Parts: sequence; C-alpha cells; structure tokens
Amino acid sequence: MRPTRCARSTRTTCARAPTSSPADTFRATPRALAKAGRAGETDRLVERAVALAREAARRARGAREVLVAGALGPLEDCYRADLAPAPELAEREHAEQAVRLARQGVDLILIETMNTIAEARAALRGAKAAGVPVLVSFIARAATRSGTASRWRTRFARSRPSSRTPSS
Repeated sequence: MRPTRCARSTRTTCARAPTSSPADTFRATPRALAKAGRAGETDRLVERAVALAREAARRARGAREVLVAGALGPLEDCYRADLAPAPELAEREHAEQAVRLARQGVDLILIETMNTIAEARAALRGAKAAGVPVLVSFIARAATRSGTASRWRTRFARSRPSSRTPSS
C-alpha cells in the first residue's frame, strides 16, 4: 500500500475505532516480502507502517489514549491452514517480527486471522519476546475447500461431554 493511502486508511480506522490505530504490518514479514521480491525491505516497511499508525493515533487522540497495534498475521495464506509452517519455525519467525514491531514502538501486538491453533500458539510464544501486550484472533469459516472446518466440528462433537446420544 502506498504511504499516502496507508495513512488515509489508518486515520479512517482510527476515527472509527478510537482506542487503537493498527499499523499496516500484516504482510510486512521477511517471508511475505521475499515472495514479492522485496526481502531486504522488512525493517524499512515496518518502521514506516508504525510511524504512519503513530501519526494517525496522535491526530485522533484528543482527550483519549489511542494505542498503536502491530499486526502479526499467519506466515502463509490465512485461508490455507494446510500451508502453515511447522510450529518451531513459526515461533522463530513470529518472534523476530514481534521484536521488530516492538522496536518500532507499537503498544501491543495483534496476532490476527490465525487459521490453526498450532500457529496461533507459536505466534503467541514468539510474541512474548517483544515484551508488549498481545491479543489473538482467529478466522472462522463454515466450510473450507479442504474440509477442515467439517473435521473440527466432528472432533468437537465427539469431545463434548453429553449425557445423551446425539440424534442422527
């Protein structure tokens, strides 16, 4: 996203959600940028995104505090759980990004749009290294191409304690 469009988008979000200003860092990771041929730009892009969010927070603040949230998304496609990296690798990459975000001055880290519990846990363990508060969110879909949601529902139904037998 271009800096002017990013700043305008962040100011709009800040005006609508008066307690936080999200830094546009969801895909500003070494892994994602390498796929785009921009591997060496991670630090510069994260620094710029956090600065734009900080400026939007300052402008929207008024009489209230507005926090800057650094986004930490899945390392691969958030709608393709089958592409999630191994937990050890995910934890290491999320830790590097979380520390990068904290170094740039975010007030908190938002681990968002997670599609597997394993990667969410890895991201949370990694984000602890940053020393700032962390929030986690997940995606929820009724069905996926791989049938993952259907399998989750089946496992959940089998694991729930129940005194009666489910009807067919």
